[in-house]
Amino acid sequence: MGFPTKLQSDNGTEFKNSLSKDLADAMGYDHRFITPLHPSANGISERTVQSVKKLLAKATHGVGNDWDLYLPSIQLAMNNRISKRLNSTPFSLMFARKMNEPYGFRSDKDKLKEVKDKPPMSHEELMKRIDYMTDVVFPAIVNKTKAQIELEQAKFNDSHRLVDYAPGSHVMVRIPNKSGQLAPAYEGPYTVVRKNKGNAYILRDETGVLMPRAYTSVELKLISNEEVIELDDEV
Repeated sequence: MGFPTKLQSDNGTEFKNSLSKDLADAMGYDHRFITPLHPSANGISERTVQSVKKLLAKATHGVGNDWDLYLPSIQLAMNNRISKRLNSTPFSLMFARKMNEPYGFRSDKDKLKEVKDKPPMSHEELMKRIDYMTDVVFPAIVNKTKAQIELEQAKFNDSHRLVDYAPGSHVMVRIPNKSGQLAPAYEGPYTVVRKNKGNAYILRDETGVLMPRAYTSVELKLISNEEVIELDDEV
């Protein structure tokens, strides 16, 4: 906890603005932006957002006018939901204890009195719990998470073949929204200039002008010099 050393976000204006830049410069953290139109680069955040949206849709029954009123209860539910990857709840990992149950809604007065009369944790008990979380729980979570990530990465690599495009290669760029069934799926050709830190590619067009954004490998298709000549002849 404390000040971040790295912050990753998408390219939305709420993140990419002069105030965010000044804040990053003042606090000294590295603000990294994911590749545009490539949300999987920020996969964990995107999955969490999708989970929140699904729960909001259920809570509001599809009527989203008052969605913000449901956020606190949805946050409570998500913080108390066991993570498959961590085998624990986010609340328990953060505070080293289980979340208090809503005893006030129950008719068990003895149980409610027991909870209210329970003395606060002593400093010694707190330090023991912190040591246990630091020495036992957190290392176990790191190992479990690492093993799960490696397993998921292996499955992904088996089903996705990534192509590495060398500088000077000629590529076509996939058109995300085709205008029709018979419209071309790719446009170009373009020349690969280099790969950036996010493993996306900087391209330039045939006039030598750099493209305004970087492209991921899944958006590109390698073509040969002969195909480039044929495309030029067609033009």
